[in-house]
Amino acid sequence: MNLLIHFLQCGVSPPILPSLIRFHPHLDPRQYLKYDLPEPIQTENTQSMASLLFGFFTYYSQFDFENQAISITAGNIYKRGVVDKESSKKMIISNPYYNANSNADLASHVHYASFRASCKKSLESLTSSFKLFSLPCL
Repeated sequence: MNLLIHFLQCGVSPPILPSLIRFHPHLDPRQYLKYDLPEPIQTENTQSMASLLFGFFTYYSQFDFENQAISITAGNIYKRGVVDKESSKKMIISNPYYNANSNADLASHVHYASFRASCKKSLESLTSSFKLFSLPCL
């Protein structure tokens, strides 16, 4: 879920999900689930679900996890080692609801490699399908 939230914050333009800290700095991130936000979240993004799915796999098949980390709270990317000193983890995702890296299950080399391979394979499958569906009917 964190990967999807981050993609909708940083992987699309304009963003679909804002950084709640940026719009509501007075709210404690751990309290977000307890209260309604002061106003609804608006987006100007008009991408289709197919375009977003394609973008998700493209984004994560190219994301530089070795040098970059993800902050859900701030809604941005930061250089690894700036905040989180756990350099042995393959993926670092700061989550507003937990202080620790919340994606420990993807931190192992095996799971990380499997995730990257799945993104690349899904992207290739979508690209092949798109080419098939874009052929003119005779």
